[in-house]
Amino acid sequence: MTCTAIGWGSACVGCMPEMNMKAVELPIISHDACQKIFVSPINLTQTMEFCAGYVNGSKGIGSGDSGGPLVCDFEGMMVLAGVTSAIHAKYPESYPAVFTRVAAFTEWLLDTMKSN
Repeated sequence: MTCTAIGWGSACVGCMPEMNMKAVELPIISHDACQKIFVSPINLTQTMEFCAGYVNGSKGIGSGDSGGPLVCDFEGMMVLAGVTSAIHAKYPESYPAVFTRVAAFTEWLLDTMKSN
């Protein structure tokens, strides 16, 4: 499945954020493939996190995109699947990014919205 990440992150670590919002299509990759890339210090929890992006790719999440959405087309409906959580420290656009799995927090989100 291919999804779209959106954000104002910069093209290099430490650079100023982009002036215009950018979007990039990223494929979801397997937990095992992601785990091999982020061996330490990240300990990925499959039920709460997943990865999307290209291995040694030329496009991906930029520095400063953390907290941004990853939306996926699910049967014709755009669904918020993830929130950008972690990127490769030195080459963020060349490696997959880690996303918080929104579905893991659905109950909490609904309860919080109901009580507020």
